[in-house]
Amino acid sequence: MHETGLPGQDVDRQVVADLLRQHATSIRVAWSALIHDHARHGSGLPDALLDAYIAQVAAFVAQPDPTVPAAMAAKWQQHASPTSDTVAATAVAVGLLAEAVRSALGPVACDAASSACRNLPDFSAEFVRSLMSGGNLSPDQRGWYAVMRRLAAEHERRVTHLAILNDVSVALASTLSVDELYAILHEQCGRLIPNDTFYVATRGPRPGTVRLGLFYVDGERQRDDEGSLITMGLGRVVMDTAQPLVVDDYQAACRERGIAPQPPSVVNRRPYAWLGAPLVARDEAIGILAVTSTTGPFARDDVDVLTAVARQAGAALENARLFEETRRHANQLKAINQLQRAIATMRDPEPLLWHACDLVRELFGYDIVSLFVAETRTHVVMRASAGLEHAPGVIGLSLHIGPHGIVASAAASREPVVANDVSREPRYIEAPETGITRSEIAVPLLRDGTLLGVLDIQSARLDAFEPRDVDIITTLADQLAIALENAELFRQERQRRVEMGIILGTSQAASASLVFDDVLQHVAEGIADAVGLPSCVIYLYDDEGARLLPAAFVAREGSRLDTARVSSYVPSAWATRALLEVLGTQDAVEVRQKPERIDQEWADILAPTSALIVPFVVKQRPLGVAVVPAHDAGYQFAPAQLSIACGVASAAALALENARLYARSHTLGVAEERIRVAREIHDGIAQGLTAITLQLEAADQLFTKKPEKAREKIGRALTLARDNMDDARRSVLDLRASALQELTLSEALQRRM
Repeated sequence: MHETGLPGQDVDRQVVADLLRQHATSIRVAWSALIHDHARHGSGLPDALLDAYIAQVAAFVAQPDPTVPAAMAAKWQQHASPTSDTVAATAVAVGLLAEAVRSALGPVACDAASSACRNLPDFSAEFVRSLMSGGNLSPDQRGWYAVMRRLAAEHERRVTHLAILNDVSVALASTLSVDELYAILHEQCGRLIPNDTFYVATRGPRPGTVRLGLFYVDGERQRDDEGSLITMGLGRVVMDTAQPLVVDDYQAACRERGIAPQPPSVVNRRPYAWLGAPLVARDEAIGILAVTSTTGPFARDDVDVLTAVARQAGAALENARLFEETRRHANQLKAINQLQRAIATMRDPEPLLWHACDLVRELFGYDIVSLFVAETRTHVVMRASAGLEHAPGVIGLSLHIGPHGIVASAAASREPVVANDVSREPRYIEAPETGITRSEIAVPLLRDGTLLGVLDIQSARLDAFEPRDVDIITTLADQLAIALENAELFRQERQRRVEMGIILGTSQAASASLVFDDVLQHVAEGIADAVGLPSCVIYLYDDEGARLLPAAFVAREGSRLDTARVSSYVPSAWATRALLEVLGTQDAVEVRQKPERIDQEWADILAPTSALIVPFVVKQRPLGVAVVPAHDAGYQFAPAQLSIACGVASAAALALENARLYARSHTLGVAEERIRVAREIHDGIAQGLTAITLQLEAADQLFTKKPEKAREKIGRALTLARDNMDDARRSVLDLRASALQELTLSEALQRRM
């Protein structure tokens, strides 16, 4: 300051004015640079006008006169058009002059600069008042006043926008739900920018595509289009540049760029303005927020506002996506953990399958989860499902393993099959029950290369299965395969126990009696119980071993046996030969067709749609067969039924043979006893009766001539009769039941019962 010769703080006005005139060019250069940096349209203010303004400020500093800024205002009106941009630039410029003066004069003349800046507010106030006064204005000046009013309105709108943006920021930060974020964006953007169409889309799985997350047309939500993949349209430019884009005619702009317009629901509308802003997260465009209008082009402020909303929305959506991904991963781990616990506690395969379907659907959020079990080498059958409970006839659906169908293909290839867009998957088979399906994955359940079943998952979303999801679902499938294997082993063991119980029960019941008819009845009932059907007929060889004869039958509720004829009908020779063929195999055989070719009458008596024929064999010698008819159309005997029927027949065959041998030995014993009794009667009682007869005949001849001799003969006859009576009593006592020797008849009968 002292180098300039200025006396401290009380700088002379004229000296300050001269200093401003001396450095006018430097001040104008600094001022112009500041205006360019801080005023959007500051370049529209000519340098000559800025130089004149600085000269008038110097004059005002030398002699404060209100006519000087007023004259400058009049000159400004002549050389600057009354547009909102120019008025805004003027307002900014007036506020920046003090900084330009300090910058140009620098520390060498800081006191002079401070003195000049103390006068600037008075000059600026009078200048602005004269420039924009609503008083006595000339026609040229009225434009500045109108612009001032409009700027005030725009300022008020900006304040409103800032308040709404603040609300948007708070709302977006308050939730991690994508659906709630979409609802906030639609509501707040409607307050900020009037629009005909509003949509939010995120980057799709394929290049050049986005997935519609939210879509409104004329205030109506287009739910059918949401979730679909579309080409980006002008959104591609926004996504590639990560910058907003505004056009006055969307379709014309697309044609100029050779881009197909999207979304399709508004393609055929009349020309409309389009504004799109990128959703940015981690410095990368992850989607687009766009609005359209048929009432006119969007303003620059609309672009700024939508860009600000999109910037916040991008971060919020990314946070929601990360949160959802974390939650999904937690649910996936939870599902695996719960499935492992279920495997450890549930032994019955069927409840385990249903529980697994419910668990995966609930924790993963998929729409349909089904489990198919490989019941034969060529077919898998649906045994459980979550999401198809109310679809009739679905449970039990059998699919042929092969190239047709996603589930069948996974079973055939032993590899996961993923269709993230079933409309593009030729193997997909559409069904009314799965009309909502947009994505599907089928993963085979394998143990040591053996197919146990298929886990099938369907989603109403396109591209629902990412590589990480496939890995998790494959892990679930491995767990389910272990569970199925364990459950099947447990089921087989339990089935074996049941079979052994039936076999043992039948064997004990059959062996508890030696009465042949009782044993036959027990065996027939045991085989019917083992197979689980209401009918069973036993045929045994006759004594000559030439024919099979009906021996016993069971006809419980549900049986269609002709009980009036089954015991009396003897199979024909032709039917017998057919049964002998089965006996030759010494194994159970299923006859799948009605045996009309064997014997029509026999078929009428049994009424079978199919029949199980089980042989009775002892020491390689056939005794007969048991025939178990099935009466329901399409009935097929399971291998387990054949196995247990053979087990019961094998155990019962020995009891049958023992009962038969006992019956034969009993018959022989009766015959021997008869011979013994006959011999005793012949050698004892008969001889005694003969002697008695001879004595009585002799007495009759001697009665008249020799009464004493006759009486002697009669006495001898009485003695013989008494002896014969004792012999007869001894014979009867030998034949009497032993229980009656020590008990009364009623006591003996009661004990027998």
